[in-house]
Amino acid sequence: MKYWSWDIIKGLLPYFALMILIPVVYGLIVILKNKAKNKIDKKIASIKTKGGVCPKCGGELIMRDGKYGSFIGCSNFPKCRYTQKQ
Repeated sequence: MKYWSWDIIKGLLPYFALMILIPVVYGLIVILKNKAKNKIDKKIASIKTKGGVCPKCGGELIMRDGKYGSFIGCSNFPKCRYTQKQ
């Protein structure tokens, strides 16, 4: 008695390929996401260790999140509106 025929195996082949492909793609996405996060973390750490000083008021420059992304701004906001792009 034959349980598997070549036609059945050929029909199931795309499903087996997806079972292998989905975890591989997901793994690549996770790796790329972690690399981007590490790059951002290193940039933030380098900014924090520089101890930037605002040229306008002498306040500390800190990392902020804005409408158009992250930027470096004075900690004395709103008195001082000095900003710096990354």
